[in-house]
Amino acid sequence: MKCKCLIMVALTSLFLLAGCEADSPLASLKSSTLSTKYNNIFWSSEQQKNSFLWKQATDFCSQQNDGTKPNCNVVNQLVGFSILSNVSKNHPHHGFSSHDVPRP
Repeated sequence: MKCKCLIMVALTSLFLLAGCEADSPLASLKSSTLSTKYNNIFWSSEQQKNSFLWKQATDFCSQQNDGTKPNCNVVNQLVGFSILSNVSKNHPHHGFSSHDVPRP
């Protein structure tokens, strides 16, 4: 009997954990639980496509900087990496090079 009860508790726990996953990508952004489905790979793909969903996510997450929305942290980090990448492409020399040093 104990074994059956433990199995039922374990199955119920798994069901509850599985039920915590957000139903949609935008719903995951509002959640306080880190999504395993709508993760950095998912959002990176949306970013590469520059999809409407990506635009919605960045609009929503730009207002969420208090750290309570872990899925927005993922989106905001990707936005930050994108900005840094664009800066590097537009300004390849950070600091001095031999061409920047005045010659006597």
